[in-house]
Amino acid sequence: MTHFSPLNDANAEFAIVPVSEGKPPANALMHGSMSAVMERVADSKARTEATALIRRAADAAAELKQQQERSRPRSTTACARLPTAFSN
Repeated sequence: MTHFSPLNDANAEFAIVPVSEGKPPANALMHGSMSAVMERVADSKARTEATALIRRAADAAAELKQQQERSRPRSTTACARLPTAFSN
């Protein structure tokens, strides 16, 4: 026997509503500040901004890694094998 839950009903409707002071209702799916709750909603502005922030952080990390690799001293072993103008 399956226990009925609105979470299992594709036609169930939900709402994000403000909670007056005190605890959220026992059947609340999530609670928190508006931006914290909206980060979980895929089409929300808060979610879009959080995703953009993560993308910018990843881009900055990749750029920093490239800068570190470019500034890393190169090996001199290849230069030791090059002929010089002063060799006999």
